[in-house]
Amino acid sequence: QGEGLRERKGLPEHASTMGAACSAETGVAKPLPEVIGGKIKAIYLDTKTPTGVQVMSRGLHTSALLECAGADYEMGWLNFGDWENLKWSATVFGYGPMIEAPDGTKFCEIAAIATFLGTYYPDSLIGVKTPVDFGVASMLAVKGAEMYTFHNNPPHGCTIFTKDMFKDKAMLDASKANFEKEIAPALVALEKLLKPDGKATSTGTSFGEVLMWGTLTQLRHSKMPNCDPFPPKTQKLVDRIDALPEIKRVFEGK
Repeated sequence: QGEGLRERKGLPEHASTMGAACSAETGVAKPLPEVIGGKIKAIYLDTKTPTGVQVMSRGLHTSALLECAGADYEMGWLNFGDWENLKWSATVFGYGPMIEAPDGTKFCEIAAIATFLGTYYPDSLIGVKTPVDFGVASMLAVKGAEMYTFHNNPPHGCTIFTKDMFKDKAMLDASKANFEKEIAPALVALEKLLKPDGKATSTGTSFGEVLMWGTLTQLRHSKMPNCDPFPPKTQKLVDRIDALPEIKRVFEGK
C-alpha cells in the first residue's frame, strides 16, 4: 500500500494534498460501545504533485467527515504507480478513498463512509439526534455523492480535480454542460429543502450536510455557474461548515 500506513502526527508535507487532516489536541470522540475500539484507517490515492491537489476530490469529503467526527484515525496512501495492481486487492470496489473500521470492515463509497462515521460517533458534530435527522442526513449524503459523480464524469473519468485541469476549454465546457443537465436542478432542490438558516437537520452539521459541503466546495473551486456565491440558504450552509475549526484543519493539512 504505497508507503504503508502512517500515524496522523508527523505527516510528510505532501500528505495534505488530499485534504488529510487531524489533531490529537482536540481529543477523540467516543464511539458506540458495541463497536470495537481502535483507530480507523483512511486510505487515499497519493498524487505527489509538485503543487498539491487544489480541489481535493472525494478525499476532501472523507477528511472533513473524519475530522468533524473527532475520529481517532491514521492515514495511508496508494500511489498511482501501484494503482492498477492494487486497486482490487486493497479496496472494496476498485476505487478510493476508503476507510477501514477497527474490526477490518472496509468502506469505499463516500455516502457509506459518511453514514458509518455519523453512526459510529453519534455525539460528534456529524452525529444526528432523531430518526428524521438521520433520514435527511442520509438523503443529503447520497445526493452529495451523486452530484460529485456527475461533476466528475465528463470527459475524463478522473476523480481528482485541480484548477489547472480546467484550463482545458473542452474539459471546462463538458463539465459545465453536465452541470446544467444534472447538478443545477439538484441545487435548486437543495435550496428549497434547506431552512432559512441554511440547515437541513437540527444541528446543521450532520454527516449528510458535511458531505454535501464537500461537493459544493468543489463546485465552487471548479468555477461552475452560480456557485460563487450559491443561492442564499445554500451559501449559509457552506459558510457555516467553512467556519468550523475542524474544516480549517483539513485545508491546512494539520
